[in-house]
Amino acid sequence: MRETYFDHIDFSNEQLRIMLDAKQAYETWVEAERELAAIPYNFQWKSIGGNNYLYQTPRKAPSFRAGMDSS
Repeated sequence: MRETYFDHIDFSNEQLRIMLDAKQAYETWVEAERELAAIPYNFQWKSIGGNNYLYQTPRKAPSFRAGMDSS
């Protein structure tokens, strides 16, 4: 495992818990973004003449790539 800046800082148990919670939340978000990007279509609502219609459209390519540095 490579050494990081944080390896030289003493964190309290509460700080470590918060960092772990944030890391887990970020990883869950990244996974959800990747799964969403893999779906080739999107659904949208459109109002026409006072009626609402749900229709399917092609998904646009994401403007960014969500991910973590794997090194």
